[in-house]
Amino acid sequence: MAPSATVMNFYFKEKRSFANGVMVGSSGFCGMGFPYLYRFLFDTFSLHGALLIIGAIFFNTCAASLCLRQPPMLTQRKRVREKRRESLINMSAEDRKRIVKVGLFENKRFTIYLMAVCFQLANFGGNLVALPGQVRSLQLGKETIALSVSLVGASEIVCRIFLGWVGDLNIMKRTT
Repeated sequence: MAPSATVMNFYFKEKRSFANGVMVGSSGFCGMGFPYLYRFLFDTFSLHGALLIIGAIFFNTCAASLCLRQPPMLTQRKRVREKRRESLINMSAEDRKRIVKVGLFENKRFTIYLMAVCFQLANFGGNLVALPGQVRSLQLGKETIALSVSLVGASEIVCRIFLGWVGDLNIMKRTT
């Protein structure tokens, strides 16, 4: 998803937040559908067969990524980056230490943002791991487990698109 988000930002200027919301929110469709697909595959083909099919499905993302077109400005930046990388390789160890900007952590906004991103990443994966176990402990059945995980995907669709739309209203800064 990260490469598509990066490339997409070069094609949208005015409604960039909404476009990001739609792109990221569309992953919720997979979050809604995959729990049912997994349940069907595990019941029909057992663990081994289901994992082979799921692996083949996800392998197609490699082929789909070939459809992404980089804007011309990215290829120019790539050349500049390669020149910088060559100069970094030729740098001394003392010069390389100065590249890391430890002073960024003195900026409270940067530190809070970094912490928020770390907590969000840890929380999102944890929910998808803990939620099925919680539903199972309530003895609600396999169908309810799939439903509960798919509801997380559905809420992601709505919330991400809504927040992207709000971001384009210019009520507040996008960075906020």
